Amino acid sequence: MIRVGATYVVAAWLIVQVAETIFPLFGFDNSATRLIVIILAVGFAPALVGAWVFELTPSGLKRDSDQGLGDLIKTRNSRVLDSMIMLGLALAVGLFAFDKFVLDPKRDADLVQETAETTLSRERLESYRQESVAVLPFTDMSQLSDQQYLSDGFAEEILNLLAKVPDLRVASRTSTFNLRHENLQAVEIAKRLNVTHILEGSIRMAGDQLRVTVQFIDARTDSHLWSENYDRVLDDIFAIQDDIASEVVQNLQSSLTDLRKEPVERNPEAYKLYLQATFLFRQANPSDSDNIIDLLTRTVFIDPNYFQAWFMLGDIYQRQVIWEVAPREEALKLSRDANRRAAEIRPESAEVYDRMGWMALRWDEDLEQAAIYIQKAIDLTDDPFIKVSIAGELLRQLGRDELLIKLGEYWVEKRPVDAQSHWSLGQDYLNDGQYRKAIGVLNTALTLSAGIDGGNGYLALALLMDGQHDSALDTAAKESLDEFRLPVTSVALQGLGREEESQQVLQEMTTNERITPLVFALVYSMRGDVDLAFHTLSSMSIEAGELDWRVTEDILLTPLHSDPRWQSLVDRVNLKSPRPDHILLEVPVPEEWQ
Repeated sequence: MIRVGATYVVAAWLIVQVAETIFPLFGFDNSATRLIVIILAVGFAPALVGAWVFELTPSGLKRDSDQGLGDLIKTRNSRVLDSMIMLGLALAVGLFAFDKFVLDPKRDADLVQETAETTLSRERLESYRQESVAVLPFTDMSQLSDQQYLSDGFAEEILNLLAKVPDLRVASRTSTFNLRHENLQAVEIAKRLNVTHILEGSIRMAGDQLRVTVQFIDARTDSHLWSENYDRVLDDIFAIQDDIASEVVQNLQSSLTDLRKEPVERNPEAYKLYLQATFLFRQANPSDSDNIIDLLTRTVFIDPNYFQAWFMLGDIYQRQVIWEVAPREEALKLSRDANRRAAEIRPESAEVYDRMGWMALRWDEDLEQAAIYIQKAIDLTDDPFIKVSIAGELLRQLGRDELLIKLGEYWVEKRPVDAQSHWSLGQDYLNDGQYRKAIGVLNTALTLSAGIDGGNGYLALALLMDGQHDSALDTAAKESLDEFRLPVTSVALQGLGREEESQQVLQEMTTNERITPLVFALVYSMRGDVDLAFHTLSSMSIEAGELDWRVTEDILLTPLHSDPRWQSLVDRVNLKSPRPDHILLEVPVPEEWQ
């Protein structure tokens, strides 16, 4: 009986150890292992009783008291049990050694890494959760539901006022307004945005009477700190904004700034026109562009020093060029004029110089002038996050990939629900050959905003470069822009062995004016058509800007690098269009990422 008990204990211990190792792989928690232990414990007593009463014989189990069970059988059974105990002990020692010297170091390393990441995340979280607020888009409760432009503008103005308060972190407009249609509770929104407080409200218009209802919520306890109604005529809208913002600051115990110290005098009619233009501007509909310009032109006619109106004018004229709804040179001139006027009104504005730097990059392809504007924009702000935002595109154009990715990760960390941030970082990961990371953040970007132009195209390209041809083909089919969809589709089809279909798509590309020779060269390179790729690249002009140093660093042309013609192409490009390493841009890296 003692041998049976020992064998039972060893076997039970082995079963428990195997269960603890295997069950987590199938999603079982500790309760499953606990149940195994209970069953084995309950079975111990019956096993001992059975060993006392019965003996195993060649004819099966027999009662120990039965006649005919000789010493030979009992001796044989004892030897079997001894062997089982020794085997069990050997397995136990082996399992212990494997766990101690193979699995344990890996668990320790994972635990150290997880602890470090958790600690760092907690430190980061605590560093910017304290004294933090998200201003949600206000709800339009007007009878005709035609005041959404006013409610959006109202919330945004309050957000801008609060953003000026030192030591108060305010979630960006993009992050909060992206959650408009997700029907989330305040606690969940605060968790998504990493803030401690939520400000939400509604407006109701009746004639020139305005009622604003505001609720201020402590998301940590899901409790209302206060709720207030403001009944004013529309002329007093700025005073209402100041009142609400001041009460928020007071409730956050931040008394470092008096928001009314420098009141802004605005004409109510100009402000109403500006809000109407802003509401249309957010819709991003090309057919609205002339109406937006009309509203903003009337705004600056009433108030010639209305900075935000001039700034938006500069933007909408650029968008007309992108949307191809206005003559390019005329619209760009009007955009530059509007930006210069905005800079005259507010010369300390970083965003104006950022916009001018963007124009130098996008339309003039003048990296040196862009660097001057962007450096000035960086120097004009004390907010490290804004510095990161401003520097991104120029760093991308200069090929400073390592710093660009580091700053992009910082941006995503601070704006977790900003689709554009994820999309930009996804591009940077893709250009750097980090395809798995690119797939992850691009998927997040599309989850946050399915309507990003080129979003599915870039994701499909990342999947393609990662060897996932089927997924790349399915994702490319969701892309609305032919210049993104067709190239990836052609290469994916070839990778799946569907050569005839791939050639058909390639032929379709030749009739599309949006697809440039460089795109064809990239497609030929990925398809392995080396001669066609070099022929296309050789036909492109360096003087016209069709070829420059960025082409020589394009990761999609890597298949050409082993060909002797590649170095000749690189030398020719670098001779006439070298990498602009002489252009300096000082971007302070946030301390937590150093």
